[in-house]
Amino acid sequence: TNQAQTGTIAIGHQALTALTSGAGNLAVGYDALGALTTGANNIAIGHEAMNAVASTQSPEHDNIAIGVDAMGSANAGTESTADRYQHNIAIGTEALKSGSGGSSAIMLSGNIAIGYQAAKDIASNNQTGTIALGKSALTALTSGQANTAIGFNAGDVITTGGQNVFLGYEADADAAADSGHVRIGYQGIMKYYANRVDCTLGGETENDPAHATPIGKIPRYAVITRATAVVQRLSSADNHTLNLCFLQMRLE
Repeated sequence: TNQAQTGTIAIGHQALTALTSGAGNLAVGYDALGALTTGANNIAIGHEAMNAVASTQSPEHDNIAIGVDAMGSANAGTESTADRYQHNIAIGTEALKSGSGGSSAIMLSGNIAIGYQAAKDIASNNQTGTIALGKSALTALTSGQANTAIGFNAGDVITTGGQNVFLGYEADADAAADSGHVRIGYQGIMKYYANRVDCTLGGETENDPAHATPIGKIPRYAVITRATAVVQRLSSADNHTLNLCFLQMRLE
């Protein structure tokens, strides 16, 4: 008996069949954790749940996948940076299906996807701290960072957009690349925009184009009810760092 496999439980055809030294793993279902070799403390329950994790260079650890094909394509790959595929929770068919890191230092860490196909299209993109709760929540997300979606089909339009919050039934963005939006309620009826940028401003004249750094876009026909800009640091008379611009909008 390999003591490095202490606490291992495998139930199902080909469950944990490739394991060599990873300890504390639980696999229940056909091919659950079937390719895992040295990763530890993973829980996979369901047909082919987390069945692609196979890295020996950066072993996947401390993940939970429950459901058919949950985290089914996740694989840290051959890059040797440690702790890249860790601390994820995927519950639901194809939830956080993810992809292979290959030879790149792809990070898949601290994500939560609960619901049928929640956050399933991340593929081989970095994702840290993404939250998708609900059927098809953030289902099309690829490389967009720091998104939170809670609700049926919430945020399912977003692919590359980041720093969005969607809360409610079909609360969503207007376009796949939208960033810095907050949508709350049924189909996101309450719409807000918030974004943080760093912009070095130059020029001395009042209308110098160098002063115009776009913060983001405002939806057509939006009525701006509140706008706040905070200048955090003034390094010289002609050079400001604008760190936060917040627009609260109502659509008519």
